[in-house]
Amino acid sequence: GMGFFPAVSADGRRWQMLDSAFIPTGDEAHLFHDEGKRLYVATVKHPGPYGRSVYLAASTDFDHWTDPRDCLIFHADARDQELGARRVRMHLESADLRKPVFHNPEEYVTDIYNLAVFPYEGIYIGMPTVFNHSGNTPYNSDGFSMVELVMSRDLVHWQRVGDRAKFIPLSRLADASTYDTAQLLAADRPIVTDRELWFHYSGLKWRSRPADRTAPDPGGEGAICLAKLRRDGFVALTAGDTPGNVVTKRIVAAGASLHVNVDAPGGVLRAEMLDADRHPIPGFSLEESIPVTADNLNAGLRWRNASVASLAGKAVRVRFELRNASLYAFWFE
Repeated sequence: GMGFFPAVSADGRRWQMLDSAFIPTGDEAHLFHDEGKRLYVATVKHPGPYGRSVYLAASTDFDHWTDPRDCLIFHADARDQELGARRVRMHLESADLRKPVFHNPEEYVTDIYNLAVFPYEGIYIGMPTVFNHSGNTPYNSDGFSMVELVMSRDLVHWQRVGDRAKFIPLSRLADASTYDTAQLLAADRPIVTDRELWFHYSGLKWRSRPADRTAPDPGGEGAICLAKLRRDGFVALTAGDTPGNVVTKRIVAAGASLHVNVDAPGGVLRAEMLDADRHPIPGFSLEESIPVTADNLNAGLRWRNASVASLAGKAVRVRFELRNASLYAFWFE
């Protein structure tokens, strides 16, 4: 059957195949190394609910692997079918979006083409390629694929993020240099810079070529593309003119200072420290919090007459209050 054998190399040029473990998969697979847990992980494609689905294989030595067919971790559901049909109709109705070559509403199906995964700040971020079928072709199916966002703490149980919004959307039609108009496939992990996360992905102009397109476009049919995101910028808690507030779960103040990644150039963020039972801690009230009023990836929170260091090791909750601001992350250090 279809699949692959792991291979190793000392220089990236000469490779040795390890024949001790064969990893069965369809035509899509992703591989990454979790350095913190010393675990090698492969996400592979096999049939499942609603079509293509994602299964997990793991290894502690890169030589002996679990059988992915025993571990289904992610698949489409009924809501995906509704969203997929809506997205195909959006392409049909929008003048500046790619049109399907094969279209039959009775053949609409949405499934999961693959799942790129990477560890990030103590959790796992996943970028599933969601394929929205528009109709069958003589050999496969036509449609559009785009990248969404999911997260997990154990690699097996996954949660949708951002109400299934497109994390990397398809581009609108422009000129021959626009490639990512029909299919997107994300690489495994981003490049981390001081201020941004850089995501490389494959962008393709077509899933199925029109019958009258016998010659390739001047610029080709696909390219390696780049999307950039602010650090921690996957999702945010956002408030407008009306202030909003949120209280965290009970956490341990594991450090001498509390930091936030916040975008508030025209707004404000303040914080209040509560004990585990949600009672305000003296000295850490909202009124005593020094406001953050800027776009800052790493803003240290301060209070007029109290230091977070005095709470180190204690169980606390944090109440954040925002106005015209977006909170992306918070942490102790």
